Amino acid sequence: MCSADQSRESLDLLGGLPLEILSQVICTLPNVDIKSLRLTCSFLGTNALPRLNRAFISTNPHDIEVFNLIANHDVFRFKITEIIYDDSRIDSSRARRYKGVYEGDTDDPTRVPYWFQRVYGSMIHVIDSKEEEYPSFPHIKEAFKNRCSLAESYGVYRKLKSQ
Repeated sequence: MCSADQSRESLDLLGGLPLEILSQVICTLPNVDIKSLRLTCSFLGTNALPRLNRAFISTNPHDIEVFNLIANHDVFRFKITEIIYDDSRIDSSRARRYKGVYEGDTDDPTRVPYWFQRVYGSMIHVIDSKEEEYPSFPHIKEAFKNRCSLAESYGVYRKLKSQ
């Protein structure tokens, strides 16, 4: 039996399952796997919905477009329970200045990218130089003492980005 016939049989089995059982199986999967599962066929694309409970929005036109798509979707708009607004702005002149440097970052996926090293370094500098400005926030000072290394911080970033 060829692989195309086997995959058709598998899809027939999935299509024959009650949606309650299929949704119970899908709810045990992480969002990354649900995304992959949705790409396998149109049946799973419509029935394996990702768990969305948070929407991030900024002044970026693409973010606003995605937010509008979620708001106009019949299912997803009811699943969002939290909207996080990022009001930070990127200075485009700085982005252009470092564009050539950032382009080489994708060569080695195991390496911490240059842009992340710069941001991490500047944040550590600000934290260390302005530590006296946080006397009324002991939990913040404690968090600064036990901060992640560059590699650990990038690992956390990648984990959050993959969700």
